[in-house]
Amino acid sequence: MLEQVGMLWGAASVIVGVGLVVYFNRQDQRVRRRLGRMATTPVAIAAEGAKVKIVGTIEYGLNVGKAPLSGRRCAFSSVIVETIGQYGASEVGREEHGVEFFVRDESGLVRVMASGHVESALAPWNGYVVEGVPRERYLKTHETASELTEKVSVRELILTAGTQVAVAGRARWELASDVGTGYRDNARTLVLYGSESAPILVSDDAIVCRSAGSAHEGGWQRLARRRNAGSVA
Repeated sequence: MLEQVGMLWGAASVIVGVGLVVYFNRQDQRVRRRLGRMATTPVAIAAEGAKVKIVGTIEYGLNVGKAPLSGRRCAFSSVIVETIGQYGASEVGREEHGVEFFVRDESGLVRVMASGHVESALAPWNGYVVEGVPRERYLKTHETASELTEKVSVRELILTAGTQVAVAGRARWELASDVGTGYRDNARTLVLYGSESAPILVSDDAIVCRSAGSAHEGGWQRLARRRNAGSVA
């Protein structure tokens, strides 16, 4: 839920005074740090119940989302509200929406339940800076319109099909027929879930997508065969 700018404006002097602390503790930095520290796990060998990081390319599912401000087709969107001060921008609110989408790596396909609890760190090149009437309408709708809004920036970032992402969540293997992938009934599909205390993490940052290497680099085919044979838990 978007936080109200007015509630935080009174603390602006404190925010400016600790600008670097605020910057390095904002959601984007936190998500990138966590993903960057995790090893990449191929879809085919993700362990049931484990928290795993998958790196691959987004594919749309049955439903495709719509960015709230630009109307662009997307799998996930993030609208970020920031105050502009002497020492740069400080985030004061964020509104995120997603639909269920898929991520494909060289070993398989994972379904990401992005309609639930998700935290993102999205790159700015898919961004849309909201200005003029749409900006004022958005701020008014979210009860942030005031004489201070000229110091407020609104940005919309999205994830679309074909984008490479790193995504982390709790792994669960389910029957393909139950999750609508179209595979044969006895096939299993990996699904990533998040919760309020452990949300799904997602980023299209290129550094995050290639950091920490693979948990089973070069050996996923062998391990996948062992898993299918029932010798790997």
